[in-house]
Amino acid sequence: MSQQMNIKSSVRNSSIELCRIIAMLLIVISHTYTCGMGAWDWSHDGGVVFSANIVPQTFIASFFYFGVNIFILISGYFLIKPNITKFVHLYVVVAFYTLLGLIFHQCQMGEFSVINTVVQTIFPFGKQGGGYWFVECYLYLFLIAPILNAAIDKLNNKQFLYATLLLGIIDVYFGYFWQRPAIDGTGYCFTHFIFLYCLGRCLKNYQANINQIKYIKTYTMVAYVVSAVTIFLMFYLSESIQPLRFRTHCHSNPFSIIGAVSLFVFFTQYNFNNRWINIIATTTFGIYLFQGNRYFIYAIYDNLQLYTNINMFVTFLVGIGLFFIGVIVDFLLQYIYKPIGTCLVKTLQTITKKDI
Repeated sequence: MSQQMNIKSSVRNSSIELCRIIAMLLIVISHTYTCGMGAWDWSHDGGVVFSANIVPQTFIASFFYFGVNIFILISGYFLIKPNITKFVHLYVVVAFYTLLGLIFHQCQMGEFSVINTVVQTIFPFGKQGGGYWFVECYLYLFLIAPILNAAIDKLNNKQFLYATLLLGIIDVYFGYFWQRPAIDGTGYCFTHFIFLYCLGRCLKNYQANINQIKYIKTYTMVAYVVSAVTIFLMFYLSESIQPLRFRTHCHSNPFSIIGAVSLFVFFTQYNFNNRWINIIATTTFGIYLFQGNRYFIYAIYDNLQLYTNINMFVTFLVGIGLFFIGVIVDFLLQYIYKPIGTCLVKTLQTITKKDI
């Protein structure tokens, strides 16, 4: 989902880059329906209240709830190959958007704190920064990737498949279904990312076998639709059990995983190169940092909730509009934060007297 995940377009299949773009579009539209238009009225203390519009809006949102899982599948498919240079660029872009969010928030509130701004910008990961839960989990995945990659190289395909299935059992069975204390059953956690990373690599290992399945494109589309409808039905039928109702739209819900895998496999069946798709794909992480920043998100979606009775189609268009605003914003801001990252890398190279 990050610039670190965006390898040079000359070696990337634009179909998968298109999948990356669509995954981010799914996230933005999902947020627009569930948060922005009042279906799920998120309070600032982390609570959630379901509105009168919950049924139709959640039905539509269920078809857009696979973006996060797709991003990590893509990371595992290509493998994260961390180094200091990539870490610096990751750090800079997150710190940059955190700083923008802080400035926006302080201007909005009319209260300014230099110390608070500096501290949160220097430490942008986690709740003290922009509130980026995805970035925090991805950072842990980034750091542990060399160990995971070594295991992938060491095990043969069948052994690695068994190991991935074991991770899936831990993540879904003990986490999602049984809610064991040691595992976050919602999927908003590092352990879920490890499972998806390994699952993405399994899809790469067995790509040739998958390609030989007749009507694979049809099967994946059917699986995607069935997964989305099942997620909605789980939500609708658990009306009297609110904790369970909330958990239906969790990333570790097995149907959320199946739907994400289905969409991703569908895009792996195509192979082409398109310059504009590859360019837009480089903005996806920035789009997330823009609309997912805790300071921006409340300002954006609190205002959108003024229009909870808005037409469903217009809601969809609002989500698309927010996505393309994010594309333009990040495309322009790349001319600022990319040179900063490059400058920091060169400074580190000078200090250490060696290539990093």
